[in-house]
Amino acid sequence: MAVVPILLLLLAAENGALILSEQVAIYLISAEFDRHVNDLKRSANTILRMEADGRPDAARRMALAIEERYPNLQLLVSRAGQRVLPEETLLTHPPTGWNEASGLVVKDGLLYSWAHQISSDWEISILNPITPNFLAGLVPHLGKVTIIGGVSSEDNARVVMRLNEPDAEASKVSNEIPPAVNRLDLRIVWGKPLDTALWDVPGKTVEATLGFYSHISAVFRVIFSDKADFDQGSLITLFYALMGAFLLIQAVSLVIGVSLTRTITNAVHDLYEGTRKVTDGDFSHRIPISGGDQLADLSGSFNHMTKKVEELLIVAKAQERIVAELEIARAVQAQLYPTSVPASLNFHIEAKYIPALSVSGDYYDYQPAGPGRVAAAIGDVAGKGISAALLMAAVASNLRTQLQFCVESAHHIVSTSQLVDQLNKHLFANTTPEKYATFFLSLYDENTEELTYTNAGHLQPLLIRNGTVEKLEVNGMVVGLFPWAKYTESRLKLQAGDLLLLYTDGVTEPENAYEEMFGDDRLADVVLSNSHLPGNEILDRISEAVELWTYSQESRDDLTLLLIRRS
Repeated sequence: MAVVPILLLLLAAENGALILSEQVAIYLISAEFDRHVNDLKRSANTILRMEADGRPDAARRMALAIEERYPNLQLLVSRAGQRVLPEETLLTHPPTGWNEASGLVVKDGLLYSWAHQISSDWEISILNPITPNFLAGLVPHLGKVTIIGGVSSEDNARVVMRLNEPDAEASKVSNEIPPAVNRLDLRIVWGKPLDTALWDVPGKTVEATLGFYSHISAVFRVIFSDKADFDQGSLITLFYALMGAFLLIQAVSLVIGVSLTRTITNAVHDLYEGTRKVTDGDFSHRIPISGGDQLADLSGSFNHMTKKVEELLIVAKAQERIVAELEIARAVQAQLYPTSVPASLNFHIEAKYIPALSVSGDYYDYQPAGPGRVAAAIGDVAGKGISAALLMAAVASNLRTQLQFCVESAHHIVSTSQLVDQLNKHLFANTTPEKYATFFLSLYDENTEELTYTNAGHLQPLLIRNGTVEKLEVNGMVVGLFPWAKYTESRLKLQAGDLLLLYTDGVTEPENAYEEMFGDDRLADVVLSNSHLPGNEILDRISEAVELWTYSQESRDDLTLLLIRRS
């Protein structure tokens, strides 16, 4: 952890110095070359701004003014394609087709800096030969500067270009790579592309490379030479001073890192021990907390988590007991529903029951009620869950007790209205005021083929007869609310082929995605279209239709169906 950052710092410093030196050096050379080209362009524009009659004299004065800076400068002033100045020159008129241009140009295989300006029928061409001395003089003592030949972008052909031979009288400026100061003084090799025009092909350019070779110390020496007297030793000393500062910072960071590492490792160890305790089932274990940093917060979060898990385990055990008790309640409630169909020659009953929860508030029953008589009932207790299931159990036990009493009595008289009336008074007396139930009780007599029924606020059963649907009437209000409620009986003679469907609101009230209920009409359509099927298949088709309507396999309410068929 300590050595790697130091090496990275050294590597970053060395490479940073190398990249900075490369960019600064090529910028200095490019800027100086651009300044030189702009100088040529400015000189040509100065001549063009003179009056036409005075342009030759202006050109002579301009040539004398810049001759000291560029001894080998070539100037050509022409008008309408005819040379005006100078009288004797090796420079020929540029080929036809050249517009204003400046920069670098290849003429007869040699490199020149040039400026070509046009005004009306006047043309000014200024060329300065590119020599090694000229390149070295752009930024003296910086290093070796050269221009490497380029390749044409159109035909991918290499264009031959070379530097001009230096003038014997030109100032001798070294264009060699300066020596390295030490091993850390890395060598710089860098370049920049330059668009180079071709004298003989107006408008065509090739890409040459302005190359640069030097060392880091030479670049720093040139950078600081204008503002301070820095020699090579001073630059290296400055570099080592910066590196020493970096190492001091790294030493401090090392101390901080070791301390932080110990804190982290101790916290991780404590967390590891805590996880082992949790794995063994010990959720009472707590991690010691020290400090106020994020690791301490993490340890505190772990302790809070184990505390919550410990509490959740207690809750889970309680939930397990509740689930077990609900399972027992479900099994007990299942015993309340009829397990066998009473024997009858022309009266057949099928039932289907889908609870929304483990236990249900829906109720159905069918029991023998004396010789040739069968009682069938269905009910829906308000609410869901345990309370509704308990009330349903009270309804079932009360009804069976009353039926048994009537059957065993001397007269064998069973009155549906009296049974419902007694059930109403019993529920009112033994339950809270808000508890009530809808209830439908019917009694079928094989001898008279007559069905007697009392509907206490329950959904109207559907009678399917000869392809039509009729709804049975309601004879009174729900049971369990008012002890003075009165109930009557209705009678219906069943014909061969009649179907009587008893159901709870879990069939008709489920809604689809548009909050539309399934409804009595759709229920009637399903029963009519499947009335030719056996009773259990009709009930399956009804439950499937409700499921498709809601697009859900989970029932939102208890669903109970009781189908009576007269054969």
